[in-house]
Amino acid sequence: KRTSFSFLNVRKEKSSEKQKSNKFYAIENISASYAFNEMTNTSYEVQKYLDQNLRASLNYNHSFKPWELEPLKKVTFLNSKYLKLIQDFNINFLPTSISLNSGIIRSYNEQLSRSLIEGLPPLPTLTQRHFMFDWDYSVNYNLTKSLQFTFRAVNNYLYDDFDPDQEIKIFDKFFTIGRPKQYHQTLNGTYKVPLQKLPLVDFITANYTYTADFDWQASSSYFQEQLGNTIQNANTHNLSIDLDMTKFYRNIGLTSVKTSKNPQITAAKPTNKWFNSVKNVLTS
Repeated sequence: KRTSFSFLNVRKEKSSEKQKSNKFYAIENISASYAFNEMTNTSYEVQKYLDQNLRASLNYNHSFKPWELEPLKKVTFLNSKYLKLIQDFNINFLPTSISLNSGIIRSYNEQLSRSLIEGLPPLPTLTQRHFMFDWDYSVNYNLTKSLQFTFRAVNNYLYDDFDPDQEIKIFDKFFTIGRPKQYHQTLNGTYKVPLQKLPLVDFITANYTYTADFDWQASSSYFQEQLGNTIQNANTHNLSIDLDMTKFYRNIGLTSVKTSKNPQITAAKPTNKWFNSVKNVLTS
């Protein structure tokens, strides 16, 4: 026999009036989900079989409207293309989005086999429990239009502080968190190097990415004093560069290139033989 029911992402939708307000404390930012499955079975060999799985979660998500400051945007003497890097200075004082998720994940299994040989004592009931509580949060922050940060932390808890003989069912001590089992955090940073705002190198697109990871893992509660816990971390640097050669040729005065056995090059107003020699090398 199987029994299951669930409701997913239950939330209150924003009205047309509240969509403009965008309050961080609005109830519309919260959603809830719940799912329960149960299977029972009996047979000639199995006197009782019960398998239950439960998952409940509560989530909060909110996106902030940017609060940007561009103090030099209207300064007229900075309108030159050589000063665009200074004129476009900007900073954002609010995070882009915040997310908080929590979940209770539980499974319970109970099995009692029949004693098929006459005269033997009844067999014991085998019970398995796996009660977990997880929660995580993340913050996205675009400090500027070129610099973005993302931080995420994940926490895993395990409830196993009970004796094997205790009759703890799947709904017992439902909100008991338990002991910390694992913690993991990640920090990502992306910087778009503003080379496109510099006339001499505006054909180059460069992006720098930094990732830092930290992980804490608890050992078994029976051997924690002897083995201790495990900690590890790592970081990654990545730099990607793209060259727009079409834009580069345009910057140095090349308007078109014809491909043939004897290449013919059309330049915009050649000035001297030295310039033509450089041009032929670049387009050969």
